[in-house]
Amino acid sequence: GGAAIWYRLALPAVGAPTPLMLTVPHPNMDNVDLYRPASGSGSWQLERSGDAVPVSAWPVRHLTPAFELLLQPGETRPSYMRVAHNYPISVPWQLSDPASFHEQSKESHLLLGVYIGLVLLIALMSVLHAASWRDSIHLFFAGYVLVVVTGQLALTGLAGEFLWPGNAWWNDSAPVAMSMATAALLHLFLRQMVVDRDAPWLSRGLLLMTLIGAGILAAFLVIGNKSSFNLATPYYLGSMAVYLSVGAWYVWRRPMVGIWVLAAMVCLTVGSIFPILRTQGLLPLGVATQFGAQIGAAFEILLLVVALYLRSRERRDNQARVGSLTRVDPLTGLGNHRVLLQRLDALLVRQRRDPGAGAVMRVRLGN
Repeated sequence: GGAAIWYRLALPAVGAPTPLMLTVPHPNMDNVDLYRPASGSGSWQLERSGDAVPVSAWPVRHLTPAFELLLQPGETRPSYMRVAHNYPISVPWQLSDPASFHEQSKESHLLLGVYIGLVLLIALMSVLHAASWRDSIHLFFAGYVLVVVTGQLALTGLAGEFLWPGNAWWNDSAPVAMSMATAALLHLFLRQMVVDRDAPWLSRGLLLMTLIGAGILAAFLVIGNKSSFNLATPYYLGSMAVYLSVGAWYVWRRPMVGIWVLAAMVCLTVGSIFPILRTQGLLPLGVATQFGAQIGAAFEILLLVVALYLRSRERRDNQARVGSLTRVDPLTGLGNHRVLLQRLDALLVRQRRDPGAGAVMRVRLGN
């Protein structure tokens, strides 16, 4: 944290000018500086990447820091790469030919595009469900999904590449800020979805977790990345424990809907734990540590869509049953006394125009 590590790059010897791509496959790095020997002199050429400079000023506009190299025959002086980050992290680097680099870049952008498109489609469906089911929680869920997708864009580097390429400060702050906002909003969403009137303690607890997350987010934006980052990880871990506990409690209260909520929280927790362990230096860079949060969030959102559908269907059926009690006798299923008076009034009106158009029969039930 705050220190820099230097890499001495022993690049391969070549017999002809050879283009290569040097990449650091980790988004959201603070500083990645490449020092290349200048041809014909003893000076150095400096290229800078990372969140300290806008993405639009990077040597290669990409998801992660990348540099174009042109190796010359007889090049003997090594190149140096300086990396600095606001918390300790392992920094792998890769050397590849330009064709392989661009092919891998296309695949990464395609997968991320499919993921973002799926999430945005779910947000649109939630807005339509809010209108058709007349349930405002779907609008709340759509807002939560949009915050999630913005956070995932920031974490993968796609937002820095396309949404705010000229804003270095926000590109550096957005991954932690949006992740914190997502965690805090999920507490608020669960409060809206699962808490009944007879569980005020749970409602107050989830609201308190939301306020704590909002406070840490405000401190992070005001004080800065380095000072408040240590508060984020304990909050994430505590939030995961709360998510799982609330999901288990909801399974006990309403099993049909609760099992889907609990499954969603399990997917989110399992997917998020790998990046946290990597941040703490306990796991190396890999598919699970690099994309675990995105995979877990994708399954979480899909499972919550099913839970919301079942919840809204139960709510609609309950409303229909309650509404029918105002017009139907619960014992016989026939119209109640209120309906009898309404239809008797209508019959009397018709009788004035056409005597003999109807009759009244009264049936008394005993035992």
